[in-house]
Amino acid sequence: MTYSVTDSCGMTTTETYRITSINYYATIDIELEEYLITVDVGQTIYPSSYIDCVIEDDIEHEASEYDIEISDNYRAYTPGTYEFIYRIDRSTSYGITKLTVIVEE
Repeated sequence: MTYSVTDSCGMTTTETYRITSINYYATIDIELEEYLITVDVGQTIYPSSYIDCVIEDDIEHEASEYDIEISDNYRAYTPGTYEFIYRIDRSTSYGITKLTVIVEE
C-alpha cells in the first residue's frame, strides 16, 4: 500500500508499506512450534520441521495427514527478514499461517 501526503508548500512525501492479510475465517489451524526464528547467513531451513500439528473441527491431527503447501522468499546468503507461508486448501475449508525468519550475519 502506498500513501502520499502533500503539505501546504507543495512538498510531497510517499511511503510504501507491505501488507500481509490473513483471513480470520480459516477453518483449519496450522500450528507451528515456532513462528519467528533467527538464523545465521547460509543456514538451511527445513520448513516442514516447524509444523507442530493441524487442528480441524476442534480435533488435533498429525500434519502428515494434510497436504500443506509451503512457499517462501528465503535467501540463505542474504541478511534480512523472510517468510515461509504454510497453506492448506480444500474445497470447503482452508488454513494459513507463516514462519518469519531473520537471517543475521
